[in-house]
Parts: sequence; C-alpha cells; structure tokens
Amino acid sequence: MRGWDVSDTCNKSVAVYILTQPGDNRRSGLLRMVLHNYIYRRWFRPYRSDIEHQRSICKFILPKDLPEHDNMEPSGSPPESAITTLVAMNKAICAEADTRRRVYAERLAAGDEMVSGESLISGIGDLRCHLIQALFRALLVIVNYRYYETDDDSTTVGRMPLFLVHTGIQDGLSAPISFSSIADKIDGYKGEAQAVVKTTLETAVDFIMGLEQRELGAFWLQPPFPTSGMMIAEARVQPWGDEPLTGPSSRLVNTEEYPQWSGKGEDVDRRMMTGWERHARRRFEAAYM
Repeated sequence: MRGWDVSDTCNKSVAVYILTQPGDNRRSGLLRMVLHNYIYRRWFRPYRSDIEHQRSICKFILPKDLPEHDNMEPSGSPPESAITTLVAMNKAICAEADTRRRVYAERLAAGDEMVSGESLISGIGDLRCHLIQALFRALLVIVNYRYYETDDDSTTVGRMPLFLVHTGIQDGLSAPISFSSIADKIDGYKGEAQAVVKTTLETAVDFIMGLEQRELGAFWLQPPFPTSGMMIAEARVQPWGDEPLTGPSSRLVNTEEYPQWSGKGEDVDRRMMTGWERHARRRFEAAYM
C-alpha cells in the first residue's frame, strides 16, 4: 500500500468493495462517481459532520485479479470464496495500516525528526491522527457492477442491491453488530451465522450511519483529533477572537448565523462533483450508446 492509501483508509467507517468487469473502466468510473455522490450527500451534514484528517463514511476499493470474480452466482451474489477473499483482504489492509502507524509513532518517540517531514511531503499527514476504526474492521460492503442500472444517477441509485458483510470481528465496538434493525429490508442471507445480507444501497448507508452514531456516542472519534496546523493558520488570517481554537472544524460555525451551506465546500459539491458525474456519464454513453 502507498502511504496515501494508508492514511485514506484510516478514519473511515467501512470499505466499499466494487466488483467491476475487468477492462470496463468507463462503466466502473460512472458507477464509482454515482456511488460517491449518493453516499457522501446522504452522510454529510454541513457544519456538523467531522471531516478532519480524511474522516468520511467509506473508502472505495476496486479489487483486481479476483479469481472468483467470473464465477458470480446467477442471482448476482458473489460466491463464498469471493466473500472470504474480500474479508481476508480487509484484514490485511487493516494490519498494514496498523503497522505503518506503529512505525511512525516509534520513529517519533525515538527522536527521528525526519518522519514528520516525510509524511507531509508524501501527502499523508500526521499518522497519529489516522486510525483504523473498529467499525471498519467489523463490517464491509460489496457492490456488484451487474446490479447497476446505468440509467440511475446519484439521485436514484439508492435502490441498487448490494451486500453487507459482517467480518466476525467485534473488538473495539461498543456492542455486537446485528442486522435485526433492518430485517424487514433484507432480501436474502448468506454465509455462516447469516453474516452476509443482501439489501439496498439506501438501507446499507442508513444502517452504517446508525452504527457510526452508536460508536460516536460511546467513544467519540478514536483517537481524539487535535486542532490541525491548517486550522490554526486559517484562524490567523481570519481571527476567531480571544477564545481558544479547538477542533474539529465542524464545530466552529454558528449554524444560526449560517443556516445554509456555503463557501468552497458547497461550490465543489454543487459544481465540480456534479460535473464529474456528468462527465463520467458522457464517457460511458460515448462508448456504449
């Protein structure tokens, strides 16, 4: 894993594994943009969602060379061997991120002044602020491109079927994971102890958000995020008064004074992310229609 991949995996709630047709980059590119815009917009709450240190609900992963990929069941369900492979991959990703973070901390403790600079140059940042969340170890999502109706955009893709997988890891959670709260929205079960459920994207996102809130209520974010250097620099440009500046930045805006989302973030979402989705669709339609 590259350093950026390590930090981008940390502070996420789940991994979303997208099974795509090998070589079909335009379909997978469209699917990924549609999924990103739908999931992020359902999850993100302006001036309330914590996004410090790459915090977000999920990380997209497109596994390559998955031998079981071509043996998809007629229903579109991934075979047991593919699920086992993805669970093992998720564990390996977590182990690699844990190792990188431990080495970083050991070098800092030993007085290695180069390690911070190396991380900044590579775009990783302070790895002490990047941690694999307990929920990321316990749960993952599998999306099969065959379920994607290409007419769906980020406003309608919530009905797309997918699979929620409980890895069997419970360490660090405030309580065990149970699918009982969405039992009436499950379209099928797989695996031992019914650890894999088929449901819709909308149901899965809401289920994960509910688990996020449960874990945040029990432990808050792990580790507690310090105020970042970027926030301090911004405060010097736009002084915040005599009150000490403490993170996360999602708590710094008075929502009574600013009830509507505005500024660069709103502009990026409204124009750039919407534009990228349109561009991905045009590329797909030029290739297949």
